[in-house]
Amino acid sequence: MGKTAVPTPSILAEVTAVLATWAMLSEAEKVALLRPCHIQLTEQSRSADQYGSSIRGNVRALWSGAVDVEQFMIAMRATVQRGLTQAWHEGAGECGIKPDELTDAETKALEAAVRSEYSYIFAFGEYIEANNKANKGRLQDLYGRVSLWVNRYLDITNRAKVMACRDQKLEWVLNYVRGTKESCPSCKKLAGQVRRGSMWERWGVRPQSPPNRRLACGGWKCGCGLVPTDKPVSRGRLPTLP
Repeated sequence: MGKTAVPTPSILAEVTAVLATWAMLSEAEKVALLRPCHIQLTEQSRSADQYGSSIRGNVRALWSGAVDVEQFMIAMRATVQRGLTQAWHEGAGECGIKPDELTDAETKALEAAVRSEYSYIFAFGEYIEANNKANKGRLQDLYGRVSLWVNRYLDITNRAKVMACRDQKLEWVLNYVRGTKESCPSCKKLAGQVRRGSMWERWGVRPQSPPNRRLACGGWKCGCGLVPTDKPVSRGRLPTLP
């Protein structure tokens, strides 16, 4: 058996000094130091959380009887329009593209995504009304469906990146979304793959995008992300996905 390494007095002194300095920092200073490492993930997760909070507010209003289905639909359309537009702008922004720099193709893709999401609102409202407070429905059970809507926010962010970063390299990263821990076999095989955005788009492989036939998880609660990187492009074709 090898010998256990023992820190020298000088190393211990340096560690002690670093810990003492860290303890003296304010919370704001600590956040500022850590922020560069996590800025994209934290801000995207926060935006997705805010989108989820808005949807939960709409759900609660209909469940409690504060609004009717028509009012719920108006509120949800506004939430979806605002939220998915922000998601697209965030994704494109990671590639250095500003909202007023989107191409016609990107604008049309965003509009199509918003319209697609609109098509699910009425059925969602009917389901909430059938399971509302007056009918003894549980609010938490309805909240369980909100995660699917939040997942679409992340999907739109990745779609925007794939289009805006056509000539940039994007790496498939597991557990990119805060709070996700498990990954499906398909995502594990894709982990670490680095391809240009145009190639991810051509192959039709990206995180989320439910129902996603390319992923074993179907993309419904996929926590992966495509992240701009300076790593070398992966050689060969994509691995065969289970």
